[in-house]
Amino acid sequence: GPAAAPVAGASTIAVEAADFSFRPAELRVATGRAVNIILANRGAIFHDLTIPALRFQLSAQPGQRREASLSAATPGTYEFYCSVPGHREAGMVGRIVVTP
Repeated sequence: GPAAAPVAGASTIAVEAADFSFRPAELRVATGRAVNIILANRGAIFHDLTIPALRFQLSAQPGQRREASLSAATPGTYEFYCSVPGHREAGMVGRIVVTP
């Protein structure tokens, strides 16, 4: 589903989406603590950051910077990727580690 609005005062994690990668490709967050994800699309085409297991999706047009909050209730390692057809297969993937 769509991402939640940013949470005032929460820590932030900046992620750059390019054609066809994320930087950084690994994110770390604490269980139950809200964090604001900032997605900056440095590519020439539309990209998103999708984490199906956490019901999170944040999208950005080329040159756009978008921000949304994420809170994970369960520790673990979850895959994220760009859901645009072909982008995941081209290597636009990463992981988010939720620590206890």
